[in-house]
Amino acid sequence: MPCNIHGVIIEVNCLSENHSNILYKCLSSDESLKQNEMYKRVNISGSLIKM
Repeated sequence: MPCNIHGVIIEVNCLSENHSNILYKCLSSDESLKQNEMYKRVNISGSLIKM
């Protein structure tokens, strides 16, 4: 039986673009998040992060 996997989009509205860049650096350097495939893509637009 095929399994359907539904993704979830999380949006984080940071106080500033600098804060969103810091959060992205933390997410991208966390090895456990990468190993567990907790996210596939991260899109940054100013102070908004979508993953």
